[in-house]
Amino acid sequence: MKRLIVLSALLACALAGLALWLWLRARSSDDITTGAPVPGVATAPTAPTAPSAPTAPPTLSSPAGGATGSGGTADVTTRRPPPRVYAVGDVIIRDHRGPDAPAITEEPVLTPPIGKFLQVATAQRVVTALEGPAKKCLQALPSGPQSLSVTMTVEVKNSSLTVKGVAGAAPGVPDSVVEPTLACLRERMIGARIDAAGEGDVPSYPITTVYSAQ
Repeated sequence: MKRLIVLSALLACALAGLALWLWLRARSSDDITTGAPVPGVATAPTAPTAPSAPTAPPTLSSPAGGATGSGGTADVTTRRPPPRVYAVGDVIIRDHRGPDAPAITEEPVLTPPIGKFLQVATAQRVVTALEGPAKKCLQALPSGPQSLSVTMTVEVKNSSLTVKGVAGAAPGVPDSVVEPTLACLRERMIGARIDAAGEGDVPSYPITTVYSAQ
């Protein structure tokens, strides 16, 4: 009788253990299915979210209203108007102040960089000596200017004057029309030597006059 009771108790314990094992197994299956973490089991790390694609920068607009590309600049070209050319006395003015600026009426004083002047007689001697070549150049080109303001840059050394440069302009006449006459003047004048007795050495001095074809 006692042996039967012991066997019944052991069977009851075995059934209880089997029921507990089946319950734990069923619960573990539910936790894995639903994704809940299981105690004692490491879970796989969550994959990082892929970064979103960079957005394109906004399109910039040029000051004129046109769009420029990324990093581009507006193509804006500013052109200065040509200078006004007119004579004030014997001096040709190339006025870069714009069309609305009042014209210069007083003849500017041409002062050499070193502040040294030639005698009036010496300057007049240069103008007279080069008047013949100037007329020949003006008469050789009927389509060119018939009157031209000419500035000769001269050097004085050892009482001898040498012409080093020639520039000129005619009011209202385009530079393209004046240039052939100036080329002729440079060819005939540059290098000319004129007596400058009584003058000290002067490295550079401008002499301006007006030559005419007549």
